[in-house]
Amino acid sequence: MHWTLIALLCLCAASFLLNAAQLAMVGSVRISGALVCLFWAAQELHWWATGGDSIVLFLTCDALLVRWFWRRGAADWSDRAIAALIPPTTACVIYAWWIGGPTVASWWLNTCMVIAQMALGLPRLVLQRSLGSFSHGSIKRLGVRNARGA
Repeated sequence: MHWTLIALLCLCAASFLLNAAQLAMVGSVRISGALVCLFWAAQELHWWATGGDSIVLFLTCDALLVRWFWRRGAADWSDRAIAALIPPTTACVIYAWWIGGPTVASWWLNTCMVIAQMALGLPRLVLQRSLGSFSHGSIKRLGVRNARGA
């Protein structure tokens, strides 16, 4: 199994587990990341079942993701980054379909962008706040005083 597939599967598992934990702790989930993982999993399952990609399935998944962002809007910078990566990932897939298959460069570019979307979509802010594990101040070296003398 290629490391990229392992990375994508791990990100999907992390999204599922962190969303489940967040749902149990604060009653909400990070939909944008969950949708990216769900749509990738659907496309991957299709590939494993048929041995090939489906441009129709890919475009449907992207259209549904765009529609979700269009209706809901971006909650923060990471949602905006996920949404901004939709057109280039779609372009990579359309290009691969147009020329009869992905090139090495288009495959790597698309895979890296999907990994970035999944990583950006992991539920972290609400979970961090609920666990009390976020920072309350600036990062500074020990023993260094700031301008106020604190």
